[in-house]
Amino acid sequence: YLAAKAKELRKEKPTLLLAAGDMIQGHNWANLSQGESVIELMNAMGFDAMVVGNHEFDFGSEALKKRIAEARFPILGANVEGLQALKPFIVKELSGIKVAIVGLVTSETPISTHPRNVAGLRFLPVEEVSARCIQELKGRADLILFLTHLGHAADRSLAEKVEGIDVIVGG
Repeated sequence: YLAAKAKELRKEKPTLLLAAGDMIQGHNWANLSQGESVIELMNAMGFDAMVVGNHEFDFGSEALKKRIAEARFPILGANVEGLQALKPFIVKELSGIKVAIVGLVTSETPISTHPRNVAGLRFLPVEEVSARCIQELKGRADLILFLTHLGHAADRSLAEKVEGIDVIVGG
């Protein structure tokens, strides 16, 4: 049903279907397969991109790597160092408009999941990474969208402190 509805809505106008994190954990349907069932649904729905949330790490890095490999859409995390499968950003063209989508996850991830789940990973400061991504995307995109899993207050702070962000889609 959800895949059919997404397909129907896409016919109306140029569309991005995005997920702002915490998709693969939290419901028995998701937890029993360590998120595999959710990725299957998201693939069927044709998601364009997802940012990792802090709970994507709850099953550990190896399980997350499997979910990323199963996804037929990019999973973003510009401020996560040490997990090569994550992309910092993508650029998609919609009706002739180049839209950059940058993914950011909260720097509190190491304390909001068990430390062993993020062993070997670093969560870099959001503002520094954001400014670096914007510089890298200058001239490559007409619109810069940040897909975040930071929380509303942190999204507002990011918008106030970092120039060049056109849109924030947060979760």
